[in-house]
Amino acid sequence: MGYSNTQELIEQERARRESATELISVVKEIDFPEMCAKFPCIKIGDSSPIELYDDAASMKQKETMLSENLTNFMRESGGNFEAAYEFTEKCYPLGPTLTNVDHLSISEESSLKTQPMSNELVADSDPCPSSLADATVSDCSILDRSIKCLPGTTSRLYRKLEGGGFHTIRKLLQHFPRTYADLQNPQGSIGEGQYIMLFGTVVSSRGARLKHTLGYLEVVVSCSLIESELSSSDKSCNSGAAEKKTIHLHLKKFFSGTRFASQSFLKCISSKYREGDLAYVSGKIHKSLANGHYDLREYTIDMLEEEQQCNLLDRKPYPIYPSKAGVKPSLLSFFISRALKMLTPGIDPMPHEVLVEFNLPNLFDAYMGIHKPKNRDEAAFARRRLIFDDFFYLQLGRLFQMLEAVGTRVEKEKLLLKCKNHELNAVGVDEWSPLARKLLKALPYSLTRSQLNAVKEIIWDLRRPVPMNRLLQGDVGCGKTIVAFLACMEVISSGFQAAFMVPTEVLALQHYEHLTSLLEKFDGDECKPNVALLTGSTSTRESRIIRNGLKTGEIAMVIGTHSLIGDKTAFSALRISVIDEQQRFGVVQRGRFNSKLYTPLTKSSDDDTISDDNSDSEIFMAPHVLAMSATPIPRTLALALYGDMSLTQITDLPPGRQPIETLALEGNDAGFETVFQMMRDELVDGGKVYLVYPIIEESEQLPQLHAAKADFDSIKQKFEGYPCGLLHGRMRSDEKDGALSSFRSGETRILLSTQVIEIGVDVPDASMMVVMNAERFGISQLHQLRGRVGRGERKSKCIFLCSASSALPRLKVLEKSSDGFYLANADLLLRGPGDLLGKKQSGHLPEFPIARLEIDGSILQEAHLAALNVLGTSNDLAQYPGLKVELSMRQPLCILGD
Repeated sequence: MGYSNTQELIEQERARRESATELISVVKEIDFPEMCAKFPCIKIGDSSPIELYDDAASMKQKETMLSENLTNFMRESGGNFEAAYEFTEKCYPLGPTLTNVDHLSISEESSLKTQPMSNELVADSDPCPSSLADATVSDCSILDRSIKCLPGTTSRLYRKLEGGGFHTIRKLLQHFPRTYADLQNPQGSIGEGQYIMLFGTVVSSRGARLKHTLGYLEVVVSCSLIESELSSSDKSCNSGAAEKKTIHLHLKKFFSGTRFASQSFLKCISSKYREGDLAYVSGKIHKSLANGHYDLREYTIDMLEEEQQCNLLDRKPYPIYPSKAGVKPSLLSFFISRALKMLTPGIDPMPHEVLVEFNLPNLFDAYMGIHKPKNRDEAAFARRRLIFDDFFYLQLGRLFQMLEAVGTRVEKEKLLLKCKNHELNAVGVDEWSPLARKLLKALPYSLTRSQLNAVKEIIWDLRRPVPMNRLLQGDVGCGKTIVAFLACMEVISSGFQAAFMVPTEVLALQHYEHLTSLLEKFDGDECKPNVALLTGSTSTRESRIIRNGLKTGEIAMVIGTHSLIGDKTAFSALRISVIDEQQRFGVVQRGRFNSKLYTPLTKSSDDDTISDDNSDSEIFMAPHVLAMSATPIPRTLALALYGDMSLTQITDLPPGRQPIETLALEGNDAGFETVFQMMRDELVDGGKVYLVYPIIEESEQLPQLHAAKADFDSIKQKFEGYPCGLLHGRMRSDEKDGALSSFRSGETRILLSTQVIEIGVDVPDASMMVVMNAERFGISQLHQLRGRVGRGERKSKCIFLCSASSALPRLKVLEKSSDGFYLANADLLLRGPGDLLGKKQSGHLPEFPIARLEIDGSILQEAHLAALNVLGTSNDLAQYPGLKVELSMRQPLCILGD
């Protein structure tokens, strides 16, 4: 740095102190909360120092030493140096390992992990001096510091970790072990086909060339087992003694290719497994060899580091980390150990009362327990806390967003109470509006108990000053549509408008015809609401008339497709929006539909009618939203997706419905012959048959798939005398309507179709369905298709034909049950939640690094309750600043439609 004498050093430090004071005064004038609100993408925080030279570490040591000397000097001279200048980095004493830390080779990096503690950075065990403790960053912000602050992080390693997505300490600590090596092998014997997880020592490693293009590697691992199968005499003589048995695992792997058969390659890979190294092997026994030797072909071998000898002696579980983006597990384990040493017990922002109520450990103990557990129970306890955090901040973010849309504190408290209270709040039928009662009277059937309860609960919600946000779930054919119609009539009776959006034109037309036929039974024309149909096929002239009627309020209810979310469609007083088959709409589409209430047109048109405070509160009230889904969602999955929504389920079917006989068959010659004979029998008895295909036309890439258009002529020839129809998505709207009308009237008895009939098609006398290549459809989709039959009094059949026998076990689940909720849970257990939204929506639902919705549902419900309790105590989280900061640091949740 070029100091000529001590006086010059003091002068330069005084200049630095003055510049720091000026900087602090400038920072105080900046309104950081306002800046963050205007520009949420900008994060205010500390920046790591820029290293301009390779010896930056040594320069930092010198600066630290000079700063400590200068601090002592200023104390002795009576200066107030600490108040004017704050250190933002921890002070690391000089150590020999820092001198050439940026010049480590790859081999030196690997050896860095096995150095004894004396060669490690003293900073890991020696904290900063107490005089500078207050100048360090807060405990909570440690998790969001860059990985550059980890001791021993060279530029090369930093780039490697960054490339793997490990930008912060939090990201590093959230790379959890995939399993734990039990360093005390289990008791008992092993045999062929058994899956084993054993700890042992490498005996030999040999690579050999079998052919010109075939290489071979064999690693032999010796493991010690405790023999439990002793004779009774041995047990009596040797009570308390254990007999050990040594077995040898032969791990074999073959490499194909000239390069992989070379001696240099084989020597390189065999040298990775040195004699005497500790190894953890998991895999399946391929076959048993002589004298306790076993052959393994499919296996995973993890080499344990020498520094884990203490784990071997203490019999602690040894964490096995998965590799990520080319970063080796051993390197990840090394830096995770470094990161754990930087943590303090004060990193947990969770309120203490939440930890006590739900029996959760501190976040510090959770990170230590998941990465360095003393036993498996401690690891499981830590895992529960980390899962709770994932779910808690998801629910907290959703509920916090929901409260932001509500105006007063009283409304927020009522809304939270409603979310917490799952008791049935209902309005009796006698208290319904006149329109709702007239529609109920016009029905040719009686509502089921579940339907009545759903309508009563929804009407109770509609009359509250808090916007309804409800998900109506029900099985196929349970009668959700009529429940939504009754809710719309309740709103229309109060002088407001209703919108009913569906995914397809066929379904929109069917709902429109169904509702208008019911309204024709009303006594007197003056009480009938004006209902319109708006779809993409509506003519330009009719669309203009309908949109003008919605704008002026002449049309009370509109049923339509995506046309309802168009920019040209505006409402006068929209109060309820019903979204049928909501899973078929995208997040942004639903958001655009809801945001129509906040257009300037709505506010300007309503401002002229304001007469009192009550009307003013109604104008700016958010809409009631009723989302419906015929695809039953498990409650845990629904809570994760719709944690801010109330849930209503219709669990029973209308009376008179016959159970559907379901069969899953392999699509070979015998299977097709059986199915065709069943179709002939059904047609002779007067039934109608659906044939559902995965594609419209044959595909060269997928020759095994049957196509609707390709099979049309052959089916027509096989079933002469029975007219056949064709329906698929490429047909015009009038052609689709004609095909369905012909099938409904009986002009055609066999309808070849794609999955366009999955939703909303109602042909009561259709009594049989055959699904070709059923393995190409999901379980919920097949259940939806099955719901197109069995809607009348005839006993119905549904047959699933698959092109491969391996797909039969999954389809057999549909044979066992016709309960959609049971099938949804079975599907969740079979394949997990997958991508919960159908496609990844950035910022809408974060990925869970450790939680599994299919098995951690109880923790999700606890997290939901905890989030409600926290927001009930402080609606704006003002009493929990740590939680608010933590929520903002995690993946943000975007408002639908943004």
